Amino acid sequence: MTGMYDLLEKSGAYAYKGKLTLPRYTSIGCYSLIYLTKDMEVLCSDCATEDYFEWLYSLNTCDGWQHDPPLYVQTYDEGPDEICVSCNKPIESSYGDPDAEETDPYEGKDYPVTNDDSTYY
Repeated sequence: MTGMYDLLEKSGAYAYKGKLTLPRYTSIGCYSLIYLTKDMEVLCSDCATEDYFEWLYSLNTCDGWQHDPPLYVQTYDEGPDEICVSCNKPIESSYGDPDAEETDPYEGKDYPVTNDDSTYY
């Protein structure tokens, strides 16, 4: 149970419109956050918030929660997009994927090139 309270403290959970919410980014530096279950499955902040509170509700009602609640939070600094196991939304890393091919934004576009000195004054 201590780990769950640590999650709230470490993630910087905040109240939004009267509801406690797990943040998508860190409060300092706006680094991307990912939430992990005990099986190291990745959750986005929206799904982690929903799963966390459904898990807490199941403790009070003895409904028997079927999924793992988020236990860990960490910054996701670089790499390819992670996919949330719950909603399949991509979670972008803070610095992007260093192994991704860089594309030239000007590639394939024709720009007029003149050697005419009359364009320069």
